[in-house]
Amino acid sequence: MKSNEMNCGISLPLLKQFISFAVFIAGTTTTAYADQLLHTGTYGTREPTVAIDPANPERVAVSSLWLYSISTNFGNSWLGPFSYPVLPSTYFASGDPSFAFGSNGTLHYSYLSGNSLNSCEVLISQVNANTGSILSGPSSISTNAAQGFCNDKNWIAIDRTNGLYAGRVYAAWSEFAPSPSNEVRLLVKSSTNGGSSWSSASELANSGPGFPWASHVAVGPNGRVYVAWHEQSGWLQGGSESWNPNGTSGRIRIASSDNGGSTWVASYAFQSGAADVTFNVQSNPGNILKTDFWTQGSIQPWILPDPLNSQRVWVVAADDPDNSHGSGDDADVMIVESTNGGISWGTPKRVDDAPSGVHSFFPTAAIDRTTGRIAVAWYDNRLQTVNAGGNWLFDVYVTLSDNGQTFRPAYRVSNVSFDPDIGTNNNRYAGPPPTRRMGEYFGVDLQKNLALVWTGNNGSQQGVFFDGFRNVATRIRGDINGDGIVNGVDITTLFTNWGLNDLASDLNLNGIVDGGDVGYILSNWTG
Repeated sequence: MKSNEMNCGISLPLLKQFISFAVFIAGTTTTAYADQLLHTGTYGTREPTVAIDPANPERVAVSSLWLYSISTNFGNSWLGPFSYPVLPSTYFASGDPSFAFGSNGTLHYSYLSGNSLNSCEVLISQVNANTGSILSGPSSISTNAAQGFCNDKNWIAIDRTNGLYAGRVYAAWSEFAPSPSNEVRLLVKSSTNGGSSWSSASELANSGPGFPWASHVAVGPNGRVYVAWHEQSGWLQGGSESWNPNGTSGRIRIASSDNGGSTWVASYAFQSGAADVTFNVQSNPGNILKTDFWTQGSIQPWILPDPLNSQRVWVVAADDPDNSHGSGDDADVMIVESTNGGISWGTPKRVDDAPSGVHSFFPTAAIDRTTGRIAVAWYDNRLQTVNAGGNWLFDVYVTLSDNGQTFRPAYRVSNVSFDPDIGTNNNRYAGPPPTRRMGEYFGVDLQKNLALVWTGNNGSQQGVFFDGFRNVATRIRGDINGDGIVNGVDITTLFTNWGLNDLASDLNLNGIVDGGDVGYILSNWTG
């Protein structure tokens, strides 16, 4: 290397000219917010989810178990929290929120509503994404709660392509039949009128080969719709409470449709034992030392169609690497890739970079619909701090990738480690000993901006926290301030963040802003 060149091959005199030009222009930094507490309360702080409008990344929606909030300036200020939309008579709010933005900016909002402790319906409403007001609904997606069925863990997605099925809404969920049948089916429906009416249900799986629960839905750039779900058999039964898996049977199954949901083709993305984690039910074997919270929500898979390649799709899931629950490292975050539209799958790769023995739970993932950049987030205890009772404290981490093969070093999102034992006033299982609830899952979205919401606590009670990062997946690599051009403002911003772990300025995803990032600005320079 010549003495007057940096390790990225850039001439220092040329670089100095750019710097001299840039110092006269006001740079825009992309620092994160302090963790914002949006929702509090005993029940309203679980199951948080978040969605960003791909057409307007300043619009973001957050929901927890019973509440939702809207921002039109990416979290600078918030409308709400609002309570659930008006529910049918005799029904009450029951959680599992899911958002999907339509191409016209309308926000579709799906959630559960129960009419008894053991039966519930999947509902959907349309929300004004600028005000939070209800435009229409609720309408029922499932229709059998009155017969004692419990419909659970719903998810929705919308076809935002210009293809034959543009605007179609898809919904998937698990249906629990009443006793004595107790059959569980994984169902999917579609709507061509924004959720006012729905097709007949297609059964993608049932409890014959294994308990099909925790699904995710996404639509690819060619209109192909994917449904991913976790499938489990061979659990260890302990008393009258839910079971902890055996370590070797948990797997992820995928179904895809190219005709708007009329017919489906299925495959296994993660084979048996490759997506198996303990549920940490305290009265059963297979528990994690220094924890007593429920982890069943950690099994939900996340399917990510590549917007730049209609045949490439990824699935993110959690797995115990040694299949021995309660021993050593009890969960890693994994990803697997298909290059033929989900017909066959490669070998799962590890996403998280936590040290050996660290538990990485509740993975959640999103993909930018324009650039294809992937974001994966999870909780882990790598800081190895404990509460007064000796139980682990946890933090939220996120990583990014442009190819699904290599990932940047994990970025710590939460500013303060949180105690999962505080504010858990209603336990998931009474025990003894009791099994607490930490939130069951949390949310991430990446549509130019990166948004995360999770269940933590404020020292006395649980709460839903939001953190956001602007311009993490800009349409032009090097456009750090997100104004659509690459010029002196961006290079000024880069040097303002030099040596820092800044998500927007770290253009080559190596975990630090350095000389390797300058080349992306110069090669994409538009002036």
